[in-house]
This record gives sequence, C-alpha cells and structure tokens, in this order.
Amino acid sequence: MTHQIFNEQTESQLKVLAKISTISARIGIEFWLRGGWAIDFILGKITRSHDDIDLITWIQNREGLEDSLLKAGYEKIPVKEEFRERQSDFCKDSVEIQLAIYAVQTMEALL
Repeated sequence: MTHQIFNEQTESQLKVLAKISTISARIGIEFWLRGGWAIDFILGKITRSHDDIDLITWIQNREGLEDSLLKAGYEKIPVKEEFRERQSDFCKDSVEIQLAIYAVQTMEALL
C-alpha cells in the first residue's frame, strides 16, 4: 500500500487489523473488510484517516471470533438493540471495530 495519509490512528488501525487477521487465521475463519478500509485496500493506497474498522463475517463464525477477540484483550462494546442480531462492536488500543454478521451463504438462498 502507498502510505499517503499515515498517522498514529492509521498505524494503530493497521496493527489491530493485522492482529485480527492472525486470530481469524488461527481459528480457521474468514472475514472481509467493508467500508472505507475496504476501498483503500482495493485502491492500494490510504485515501484518508478512518474512524474505525468495518468487518463482515458469516454468522457461524460469530461466536468463535467474538470469543477469540475477548481472549486477546478486545473489549466488547454494546450496540443498539436493533443491531445486536447482525453486529458486534469491539475496541482495542483506542481502535473501534464494527463486526457485521452475514447469514446468507449462497446466491440460491437469496432467490
């Protein structure tokens, strides 16, 4: 990645993202970036400072990833009741992480 906007917040977010990637690989689950960081990774450069890290994973990965993040020292942050079924929020080293949960796995399920 070309580092055009690289400040302390950006560095902290990239470190947390690397740690989450290591955790998810260790427990054998996948997640994907969404939002601003997803766009930056697609573009191959940091376009701006980001407020948080937005991730998404399958619903069957939720419990394992949440448990692993808690064991690694991430703090679970309450979300609004209407989002609890489909989102979990965490914080570590002043970096906020929003984990969206996706329940449909195939295009056939959408039809």
